[in-house]
Amino acid sequence: MKTKAILRCKDDYFEPKDCVIAKVIRLNSVDFLHFQSHILRDQDFIKENTDLCGADENGNTKCLLVLNRDGEDGILVNTEGYNYYAA
Repeated sequence: MKTKAILRCKDDYFEPKDCVIAKVIRLNSVDFLHFQSHILRDQDFIKENTDLCGADENGNTKCLLVLNRDGEDGILVNTEGYNYYAA
């Protein structure tokens, strides 16, 4: 298994946030690479699912998991009410 991450060096404190995957969206490679390289542009597939994101009754963040169905990459998306990747 392989993943990508933003790694920060020598953080003295790290607090992971609980996330609930509200929906998995699978894109073909072309669409996934376009999304990945235009992360701050409005995306119809996010706009259609924005209402699924936000905080749940337990304070967990509800997110979309966008996967490349032709590969192994994925991006966890918290829309924060926007039509693009916000967090």
